[in-house]
Order: sequence, then structure tokens, then C-alpha cells
Amino acid sequence: MTTQELQGKLQDQLLLLAQDSKNQNLLLTVSDCYLQLDGSESAQRYLDDAKKVSDLHFWDKQGLLYLATGQMALAKEAFTQALAETDNKVNRYNLGFCLYLNQEFSQALIVLNASEEIDPLQSN
Repeated sequence: MTTQELQGKLQDQLLLLAQDSKNQNLLLTVSDCYLQLDGSESAQRYLDDAKKVSDLHFWDKQGLLYLATGQMALAKEAFTQALAETDNKVNRYNLGFCLYLNQEFSQALIVLNASEEIDPLQSN
């Protein structure tokens, strides 16, 4: 999606959100659009709003925001929480990638190759 298309999508979603300000899916979509457009402060604001209207923490999305803003320790913590809540390939990849960026290569391999019994918080 081009920047222009993404900005158009964002404007459309903001118009819908103006009519339904507590719509979790719209809030998350707007947050994702801002993240892709390098608007991390706005992305965080809409993610925080989504957290307020939901029982979910959205650890995966929070981790991506931290990663985009270079907050690696917080990204690692968020991705670890996401994996603890739901052990799936996406959460394993996100945590593994974050560990790789932190040059924690052996831990990254463990997370990416591990079964459900592996504790992603285990240190080297």
C-alpha cells in the first residue's frame, strides 16, 4: 500500500471512528495506520484507547510500537507477554526477532525453535 493509499485509509477510518469512538477494531486499525506512517505518538494514543475499551492488553501491537521507537527492552517484555498469553508462530517470531536485534542469538533460536515447554524469559 502506498503512503497516499494508507493516508486515505487512515482518513476513512478516522471518519468512522468519529461516529463510533469506542470501536476496538477501528481504534486498532487507526493505530496500525499511524504506525506505518511513522506516527508513533498517535499510534500509541489510539492503542491506549483500544486498551481502555477492551479487556485485552494487545501485547503484540504494543511490542511493535516499542520496536518501531527503538525501545528494545520494552519490546522484548511486551512480546514475551504476548507469547505467554498466546503461544503461536507470530508471537514467537516477534519475540525471536526482537532477541535477534538485541544480539541474544541463542535465545532467539530457542524461542523460534521451541516447543510450548520452553520459557522465553529464561536467560542465557
